[in-house]
Amino acid sequence: MIEVMTAEYFSGEVKLWIDSGTDPIDAVIHCARKFNVELETIKEFITPDLKFLIEVEAASLNFLPKTARLPL
Repeated sequence: MIEVMTAEYFSGEVKLWIDSGTDPIDAVIHCARKFNVELETIKEFITPDLKFLIEVEAASLNFLPKTARLPL
């Protein structure tokens, strides 16, 4: 039986790793290796909420350009 990887399944696996304390970017890389998915094609499996978590981590690591924020 051949199983087809879906975005929901992949993101669910990534979220399990995130819940166990792994950073979102590291969790995506781990799951990509686990399921033999090329990192270049991983964008097909990233859901909007997982993308948000990755963007938050990337911004905190200064991987993304600074955006203007209003003081709270």
